[in-house]
Amino acid sequence: MLFRSVLRDFGLVTIRRDLTVSRVREAFDDEGRPQDPRLEPRAAGFVDELLWMTRVLKEGRRRGDG
Repeated sequence: MLFRSVLRDFGLVTIRRDLTVSRVREAFDDEGRPQDPRLEPRAAGFVDELLWMTRVLKEGRRRGDG
């Protein structure tokens, strides 16, 4: 949490979700498909939140809120 406050001090925006993949070479097969079935829903949640924040920031800038 401390790191997030440092990033905000630099004017950056963070989202709450993260997407970490340990042992990347083992996490995906030769075609790039994840070996852990939990990875796809986690990735989808991360992308959904990232896109949501992108829309919020874009709308805020359009209206001049920031």
